[in-house]
Amino acid sequence: MEGTQAPIQNKLAVLALVVSLTASIVTVAMAWGRMSAVQETVTRDMEKKLDTAIFTLYLSQSDKRMESIDRRLTEIQQSIDMLKDRRLQ
Repeated sequence: MEGTQAPIQNKLAVLALVVSLTASIVTVAMAWGRMSAVQETVTRDMEKKLDTAIFTLYLSQSDKRMESIDRRLTEIQQSIDMLKDRRLQ
């Protein structure tokens, strides 16, 4: 009886090892999938933030250009008004 138990115990030990390795591989695969999904989300969010930052920078530069144009137009209008005043005198 003892002679037949040793091969059965060896088979059970091998089966336990196979089950343990399979569980470890499945766990690693699940963790890898989760990590990939999180990385994709983070990358997508960073791209959106970068796009938003670029757009905000563009708007800021456009505002500065418009302010500069407005200042120049005001200066031109003042010069025209001064010329009109001189003509009238």
